[in-house]
Formats: sequence, structure tokens, C-alpha cells
Amino acid sequence: VLLLEVSLTDRRVARLRSLEFPFVAIGRTADFRDFDSVDIDFELVVASCVKRLADLGHRRLALFNSSQTLYELGHGPTCRAERGFFKMCRRQGVQGTVVRCERSGGAGFAEMSALLARPDHATGIIASNALTVPGIYQGVRAAALRIPEDISVMAIAERCALAGIEPSVTVMGHAVAEMAHQAIQLMVTRIAQPALPARTVLVRGPLEVGESTARAPRAHSVQGPVTQREYQPAP
Repeated sequence: VLLLEVSLTDRRVARLRSLEFPFVAIGRTADFRDFDSVDIDFELVVASCVKRLADLGHRRLALFNSSQTLYELGHGPTCRAERGFFKMCRRQGVQGTVVRCERSGGAGFAEMSALLARPDHATGIIASNALTVPGIYQGVRAAALRIPEDISVMAIAERCALAGIEPSVTVMGHAVAEMAHQAIQLMVTRIAQPALPARTVLVRGPLEVGESTARAPRAHSVQGPVTQREYQPAP
């Protein structure tokens, strides 16, 4: 069995282990030491995005994450992305806002429009929920702002998934093909050698710099009070 959309407390893992049935998870539970898994280190990847934007002078950042429902279900990538985001915001001394929204361009537009209506809106956007990126771009343009002159955008995605978006998006590669390859390799080995110790493979796609990131606007690049908050999704 190949498990997808793994949560931090996933009952399927316990069930398959009790049956001694061979399986590999693409994703990790909170305790993943006793079964084979492949995952992106979302905490590290999102933290790297925060660091890159902070180095460009952005002091107010927003993470467009997956939905509130997935967060409450303990969806691994959603929870780990937020953990890495807030941890690096604290380390860099920048303000961090989390926007939890559905996986669609429409949701991205609604949330970006609401975010930009605030006088202290973020100037650096990280989209771990890559399906929101077209709507994020649309929201920026509807507010008569520009990417990257006014708002910088990064996404965790495969570049081909965002092809045709201009200006081109700076992405931290979401190594889907690599994860699938590694998972199948683990599965084949597990079936052939069931007594092997459990293995975890963490993959990370490359940083591909596009045209969507730049230094923070001068008016927003000064150091201000450091706070952290969660942003309630637009109705």
C-alpha cells in the first residue's frame, strides 16, 4: 500500500502495522521511525523561503497555507509548513501571518485581496498552497500593485505547475517525481526484505529564481515591532 495525504496522527499507519502489511507513506506522522516514508522537509523548505525574503529586506511576511480543515486534521505538510514559518520568522525578527485557505485560485484571490486591504499588509508572500498562486497574482493586480516591485511571491511547487504565469514565479521545487521514485524503490525493497529497519527519505527540490522576488519596497523595509499572528480567512 502507498499512503498519501498523511496526517500527524494517521490511523491507517497503525492499522497497516498491526496487519504487518507492507506499505510506504509519502508523508510522515508525528512519530515516523517505525515505517518507511518519503517526504519533503516542509519545515526546512518554508524556513528557507522566509530567510530568502528576510534577506531581501521584507519585514512582514504571509504564508498561504492549506485549509483550516486540513490543519485541524493534522495534515503533515500543512502543520510542518507553519512550524517552519513561525520558527524562522522568530529567528529573523520579522512579522509572520498565516493565511489558511482552500486549494484554488479563487481562494487565493479572496484571501490576497483581504490581506492587501490592511494598512500593514505583508510585502513577502510564500505559497505552500501552490494552487492559490494565480489568485494571489490577480489580487495584487486588482489592488493596483506590482510583482515584484511592491509584493514578492515565492511558491513551493514544480515550475511546470505554474507555467505561463508572468512574471515567472520563484519556486522551491516540490519534488513530486523524486518522491514517487523513492517511494517505489522503498516499496520494492520492503517486499523483498521485510526484516529491514524502517527508512525515511527526505527530498528537496532546487530553488529556481524567477522574476517574482525583489528587494522590499523602501517604505516597508525598515525594522518594526516583531509580532506573530494567524489571519482569519475571508468569509
